[in-house]
Amino acid sequence: MSIDINKFLRLPTLPTVAVEVIRLFDDPNTSMDQVATIVRKDPAIAAKLLKTANSAQYGARGTVSDLKRAITLLGRNAVTPLVLSFSLSNQSVASVEHAEYYQQFWLRSFVQATAAEIVASLFGSPALKGECYTTNLLATVGKLALLRAEPDKYIEVLQRAKAEGVAVTRLEQETLGINHFKLSSVMLGQMGLPVRCVSAILALDPCSRPQHPDTVEDMRLICISRAANAAASLICGSTHAISMVELEEALEELDLPGKLNSESLLSLIQDRVDATAELFNVNTQELPPVAEILQDALE
Repeated sequence: MSIDINKFLRLPTLPTVAVEVIRLFDDPNTSMDQVATIVRKDPAIAAKLLKTANSAQYGARGTVSDLKRAITLLGRNAVTPLVLSFSLSNQSVASVEHAEYYQQFWLRSFVQATAAEIVASLFGSPALKGECYTTNLLATVGKLALLRAEPDKYIEVLQRAKAEGVAVTRLEQETLGINHFKLSSVMLGQMGLPVRCVSAILALDPCSRPQHPDTVEDMRLICISRAANAAASLICGSTHAISMVELEEALEELDLPGKLNSESLLSLIQDRVDATAELFNVNTQELPPVAEILQDALE
């Protein structure tokens, strides 16, 4: 099928603050002042960053009321993922038309990012953890572009995928000529997301050629993204058996420094999502228990 990919790129998909933060993501010369200037454009995000900086998790001594100090306290590796998360969560709540699908998108994105962060944390690198979280948080933004450009067709694709228990990427390709991972990689590449992150997203596309990264770090990012995507598909999707196989293969390929199997990872993800649901406007009511997910994967 021949398509004009530009029709999916013409409509704004991500909030302005998110796009500006992505552009600064890989710039080592970015100052805290620059980040603070961007965040101040969205008072809701600024307020949530202050709330996070004052939380027990970051152990601030005294109340943090200055945004720049909050950003400094949180640290560069945490600020970008947090700003992007708050930006996307606000968008999911504010979207009136097709609200159900925006909320589904946000839930799955957050689950996938959380999964990536948990796995990456086992390698002891704050930079890797932030990079994995950000990459996987943004990996499916192509869904938003498809929903905005072809709402009727895309909603039918999503409904069919759920009803038939088939991969949504297959139906996207058949119906629209492109799948959301490919579209995400194009969009985010244009926005300035680092090439290694874009490559990790493209590696999730079943229609793309296998990725052969140059470094161990880039390969690790790809493998963690595969594991996170499979875990999110297990928790939020309908292809449980296939997703379980993909998750176990990805975890085995990672050769993790700590003991982590599929069941323990799913439990950690659900615990983390439950603990942060209120802060990130995540509705966890539809998430099935881990035992139910595992049972469905065996059937």
